[in-house]
Amino acid sequence: MLKQNIYFLGFFLLASNPLLAQDQNIGTESVTVVKNYAPVILIGAKPLIAPILKQLSWDKKRTLVYPIKEFPVASNFTPQLAAPDALPSEKAPKTYNTLVHLGLGSRSTAELWADSQIKKSRYSHIGLQLMHNSMLQDLPAVDWDSNFFNTQLMGRYHFSKRKKHYQAGASLQHMAYSWYGMPSMQGGIAQLSIAVPVYDLQQNYFSSEIFGSFSQDKGALESLSIMGGDFRDATQSNAQKINVHGNGRLMLGDKPLFWNASYNFRGGQFNTPPLSSFDQSNGLDYQFHKLALNPVIELAGADALFKLGSKIIYSNGLKIYPDIYGQYALLTDFVTAFASLSGDFNLNDYASFVMENPFVSPSLEVLPSDQRYAFELGIKGGGSAFSYALSWMENSTNNQALFVQNPKNYLNTFEKQFNYGNSFEMVYDAIDTQRLGVSIAAAPLQGLSLSGHYHRFNYTSASAQEAWHLPKESARIQLEYDFLTRFTLNGSWNYTGVRTARSSQMVQFVVPGPLPSEVFELPGFHRLDAQLYYQANERLSVFVKGSNLTGSTYALWSGFVAPPRIVMAGAQYRFDL
Repeated sequence: MLKQNIYFLGFFLLASNPLLAQDQNIGTESVTVVKNYAPVILIGAKPLIAPILKQLSWDKKRTLVYPIKEFPVASNFTPQLAAPDALPSEKAPKTYNTLVHLGLGSRSTAELWADSQIKKSRYSHIGLQLMHNSMLQDLPAVDWDSNFFNTQLMGRYHFSKRKKHYQAGASLQHMAYSWYGMPSMQGGIAQLSIAVPVYDLQQNYFSSEIFGSFSQDKGALESLSIMGGDFRDATQSNAQKINVHGNGRLMLGDKPLFWNASYNFRGGQFNTPPLSSFDQSNGLDYQFHKLALNPVIELAGADALFKLGSKIIYSNGLKIYPDIYGQYALLTDFVTAFASLSGDFNLNDYASFVMENPFVSPSLEVLPSDQRYAFELGIKGGGSAFSYALSWMENSTNNQALFVQNPKNYLNTFEKQFNYGNSFEMVYDAIDTQRLGVSIAAAPLQGLSLSGHYHRFNYTSASAQEAWHLPKESARIQLEYDFLTRFTLNGSWNYTGVRTARSSQMVQFVVPGPLPSEVFELPGFHRLDAQLYYQANERLSVFVKGSNLTGSTYALWSGFVAPPRIVMAGAQYRFDL
């Protein structure tokens, strides 16, 4: 009987044990993830941790959604998150390798440029550019041909691999301008006995260049480039140039030493002697060489930056110029004082004078200019939506090149009629220039940017009466506004102050002396330009633009009036070649 009671008691305890277990906590009511989660992207066997979202910039707050995988209840189980849902993103606009821009306007004006970047392989591509500007209709109130055109074609080959970059290319350019700055048919040269019935006033310029370069992201030699060019005109005048330039960086302890080295050559020959010379037998030629080394060491601190260097130049003698710059933050980024002191020896040539003033005569005297020093002192700063700069500068240059009107030379005949005071020669003088300037840039609204500057100049010359054709003041205001998603408005207002000019005439002297001349002022002028673009789709944009909208008849140079108001319309189209 006792044995039966023991069996019964044991069976009762086994049966009641699960009931008691229902009241115990097995720890599965909540799941705690202890380790912070970061999505992992596996590339091969190496895990890459995705960037923290606060390092990225979003236009609005985004939410990541992580679904939790289903799992059985267990006290020792740590849940594993699935891959996060993809963030919503805008589709990147399709890019095309070719863009063509064409505009046609009043006075038979045309504007064309095309740019194509054709990929040839993973490491190389070819770039082609074509640019053209022209006006076929003559200017009003001008009795002579005053049309012009400028066309340039350029090709480049690029190759980049393992942080090294190579480039080679060539360019061709053809420009045509007329020496139209002559007196009108009423009176003037039309009544002179030596005047011919037809005047050949058009000048053509032809230039060609070849170039190549090498650069790398790091190294003592960061870049090396070489360029050679030839420039000719319709009167058989010619000019040549060679530029070789290299730069790099060396470390002096923990301080970087930047260096630039270059070789420059300028040479040329004119078939026509200067019109102000009584010796009309031979034209002038010129030839200049320049070797330059420019080491600069940079010292940077929390609130200050200093660059200490020099320019060591050999060109018909050794010349050494300072190259110093420093700035110090007086009030964080809002007010920074800066100063610089530099100098240089600049080689002039026929081609550079033509690019600045296409109405020069093919009978120039070409000399290099010695910029003895240029000292600038000022403050600059800004905030998140604006910046400003206020500065004063003094510059002293020996042999500064100045454009002055050629004398009227009726004593000789020329193949091209640029001898009626309708062309320009170069004169040289020691000029000291003081400039006071202020510039401001701001972005007050999203999509709107404004910038402007004002400069006032004072000139002191050593021998000439004035700094010919240099303005007493200049100002510019520029606007760019993107609105309604597809519209872009660009506008600019420019002001050029009073300039001093001179006209003279060749006479037959018994005893040589100064030419009879007249000094006069060219009044200041305003110019307003604007253009409006509309992005129709990812391929097509249309535009309308206006030049000299106020219609002011100002003088580009003495005797040469600027084109009047011109309105142009056109389109831009993108496609793949």
